[in-house]
Amino acid sequence: MFEFEKQIMKAEGKFPMVTYPYKVKPITDEAKFSFAKFKNIPHHFLSDSERKRFIKENLNVERSPFIGEVNIYEDVNGEKLRFEIEHYVIRTLAMNDVPGVDYKDPFGTFRRVNFSNLEYRKDFIIEIGEKIIQQQKQEKLTFADIKAL
Repeated sequence: MFEFEKQIMKAEGKFPMVTYPYKVKPITDEAKFSFAKFKNIPHHFLSDSERKRFIKENLNVERSPFIGEVNIYEDVNGEKLRFEIEHYVIRTLAMNDVPGVDYKDPFGTFRRVNFSNLEYRKDFIIEIGEKIIQQQKQEKLTFADIKAL
């Protein structure tokens, strides 16, 4: 299917819009420290005891961008779905300047580097929730609508 056909079907509401909630969980202490630094960057070097206290006081992954939803217009399954959601979440974390999360687009044209590098699946994981199907009304497009696409 060509891209313009997908856009027409999306505009007509033929593809169901599917929402997947997600949650990012830090695994290592380095990830916990990086996520705690989000919006709370300390202005001096922290010793180990100060670092543990800083993590305890400032680590809050129950807020955006660590939790959220991903909307997908195609009902894809398996590894492609997981890849799309993970790619979206990592991009969202990097664009919100979460320390330690790097993002590079698949074409190599854009790169976002934020402090030290955390590795996905080694330092943090992304939990994907159950699929939620959004109800959409179907409407017929006119030729003027198709030209506008």
